[in-house]
Amino acid sequence: GTEYYDDGNIEFEGEYLNWLRNGKEKEYNNDELIFEGKFLNGKRWNGKGMQRKLNLMLISFELKDGKGEVKEYYIEEIAQINNQINNHNHNDNLKLKFAGEYILSKERKLTPTEEKLVPSIPAWYVVPTVATKIATAIQKSTGMNRVIRNIMLKGPAGTGKTEISKAIAAAHNLPYTHITCSAGMELIDLLGTFVPQPDGTFVFQESELLKAVKNGWVCEVQEPTVIIQPGVLPGLNSILEGGSITLLNGEVIERHPDSVIIFTTNVDYEGCRSMNESVEDRFPLKFYVELPEDDEMIARVKKVTNFKGDDVYIRAALSCLKETQEYLESNGAPTGKVGARVLYDWTDACQIFEDMVEAAEYTIVQSASDDLEYQDYIKHNIIMNVNWKNLTKTA
Repeated sequence: GTEYYDDGNIEFEGEYLNWLRNGKEKEYNNDELIFEGKFLNGKRWNGKGMQRKLNLMLISFELKDGKGEVKEYYIEEIAQINNQINNHNHNDNLKLKFAGEYILSKERKLTPTEEKLVPSIPAWYVVPTVATKIATAIQKSTGMNRVIRNIMLKGPAGTGKTEISKAIAAAHNLPYTHITCSAGMELIDLLGTFVPQPDGTFVFQESELLKAVKNGWVCEVQEPTVIIQPGVLPGLNSILEGGSITLLNGEVIERHPDSVIIFTTNVDYEGCRSMNESVEDRFPLKFYVELPEDDEMIARVKKVTNFKGDDVYIRAALSCLKETQEYLESNGAPTGKVGARVLYDWTDACQIFEDMVEAAEYTIVQSASDDLEYQDYIKHNIIMNVNWKNLTKTA
């Protein structure tokens, strides 16, 4: 994708660079150019119509074969390097620019224990745009009258809401923790519990949410809409407003200015309820997280499951998953159990049983519904409708 021009113009990743020669403004001895941390060194061979000989050097760009190193590639390798750049642009390079790039307080020093709780971004993870938007909003709102520290993520299961929460913590270099809600939860469960001691007394043990509020961490509150009692979540309103809360032991907990609370909920799951309006009103930013585009989803499945087969099988499985969702929806059946995690499960099972149809029986078919009629349709009219043994492999 890189083009070279005899007149001194170079098109590199869609950007044009103009060589300054003949003493104009600045002269480069070797026509050396610097572009976003990548060096292009070009020398004209001689005369017209000749292609320039270029050495491409990557710096500050983490590739599997060159972490922390400056590596040099010659012209015959440029196409290969461009492919590597494209493949890793949203992965290694973006991770380097994302993790730790949205610090909220430069003066703050984490304790050794806190440093261990700061998540790292895994090699397979592609930082989504929504994570960048959230990290930017949280950082830029610092110092404003109304800081943004409460985020709500909605969406189907397996769309990466927890990974986004961890990525946000990594972006701000803050410890990450979480608390998973259940139907019978009370307010005290969200804040902590009293633990009996050998002498018969009780000591209050803080919940992960309270630790995050108190110490300035990122806390993901998973599935808050499954809580049955309508008055539980409004009990957090004072904290969500950035204020304080008084515990049963009389201690007053003030919210740390760096603490970020992220509510994540699977809107399609049975048992999920509408959130109390007073609670939802305290979340200035709300995002609906959808499944990524097909190519990104396939890349994610391969990374998560370490699948070594051809992409065509995952692409066909993804198509079956979407068709299953449409079938369930058209029959008024819930679709929440047929999401990205089922695709991971199906791919893992395929590597174990070495048969896509058999693997589907134990994963997507059983996950889709307990109704035998639905299961039979999905197996015979969707899964077995694919000629798995004769799929055209990708180039």
